[in-house]
Amino acid sequence: MRRSASSLRAALWDALGQEHDFGPGAGSRLRHQAGDVEDVEARLARTRDVVLAQLREQGPTVNLADAHTAAENWSLAIECAENGTRVADEIGSAQGSSTGRVTLATAYLQADAFDAALATAQAARDYDYAPMSDNVALILGIASPRQGRANAAREAFGEAVNAADALLARTPGAYDELDNRALALCGLAIVDDPARASEASEAFHATRRITRADGIVARVLSLFDTLADGEETGTLAPVRAVAAGVID
Repeated sequence: MRRSASSLRAALWDALGQEHDFGPGAGSRLRHQAGDVEDVEARLARTRDVVLAQLREQGPTVNLADAHTAAENWSLAIECAENGTRVADEIGSAQGSSTGRVTLATAYLQADAFDAALATAQAARDYDYAPMSDNVALILGIASPRQGRANAAREAFGEAVNAADALLARTPGAYDELDNRALALCGLAIVDDPARASEASEAFHATRRITRADGIVARVLSLFDTLADGEETGTLAPVRAVAAGVID
């Protein structure tokens, strides 16, 4: 008479308990412990699948927000960024929570919602993700003068330069950090020292030698125009052409 698979497994656990002299009822205890392990492994596998699915949802949603921001569809950009950030928060992804808030703050910034941009960028600082540190500080620097906070802007722009320098020390050709550094120098030229504009031009020259991709340049010029809006001295006028890659 053939024995069922379950009875065979039970017999094996009983034999294992007797072989190692685990005492009376050892086979039953081993079966239950093995079942517990299998249950935990199954739950972990289900959790992993859920997290992976949410990560796959979060990334494209934030990327879509970037695309809507580039197209100046502010409401859709904000909606997508909010959704992507919510998913990142739910799964505990510091990278996703930081990146999502930077994307959301950028959309607010370029939609002239400066209070929301400041609050969102400040919230991004609660998540330890170094590659976004220069982006966060840059947004704070751009938004602060609109709230009459020139000193805060000066500090934020200086922080953005330092953060970009730290990242560039590890990845010298990172164009995002080079552009952020140049934009922060533009900010310092407005709120601190006009001579920093020449440094900004040099930084933009370095970036445009690496890439002149349309999307990257469009992002930079959009932030540049938001930063320079209302600046009446003409300090940054020559810098924009360099940022755009028009002047070598």
